[in-house]
Amino acid sequence: APPSSRYTSIRQNKHFFSEIISSISSATFLPEKEDYFCTRDYLSLKLWDIRNNAKYVKSIQICDYVEKKLCDLYENESVFDKFEVNASPCGNYLLTGSYNNNGHVIDIEGTSNSTVEAVFGNKRGKVSCKNRQYNGKKLHSLGDGAPDLKKKILLNAWHPSENIIAVANHNCIFVFNQEKKIKH
Repeated sequence: APPSSRYTSIRQNKHFFSEIISSISSATFLPEKEDYFCTRDYLSLKLWDIRNNAKYVKSIQICDYVEKKLCDLYENESVFDKFEVNASPCGNYLLTGSYNNNGHVIDIEGTSNSTVEAVFGNKRGKVSCKNRQYNGKKLHSLGDGAPDLKKKILLNAWHPSENIIAVANHNCIFVFNQEKKIKH
């Protein structure tokens, strides 16, 4: 049998919800970066190097704005939501979902988080152009007010060779296509 490795993400501040929120809901290998893969847990993305299973390489916060509301999220079972992660064809960007109908396109360096919003009122999905700069700082809210936990993007896909993404909400799928610049 081929050798196997175990990769475990251990939270430094353990509490009642630690096991639930660190449970991996999705994983993907990064194209063009053969030694790396990414996992998604409830609050974050984790970038791993398969050559070193001792600790993840980088943690990128996604839903940290709900961390202080874990008791409420447990009571209404939102803490069990499973968000998917996918990688861009070049492997430099990750796509995942969150609340408020938001999809997130994040560079693997963890410095930029561009948000796309799946809005039912628009004929096409709306790119909200909210960039969340990390630089080691946690931002407690991506939008105005409390997150709408009923509006969530759990599933998504990245086209295998183009910068086209799709995010799903209920029975609708929203497709976002990066416009190509034509050179004259």
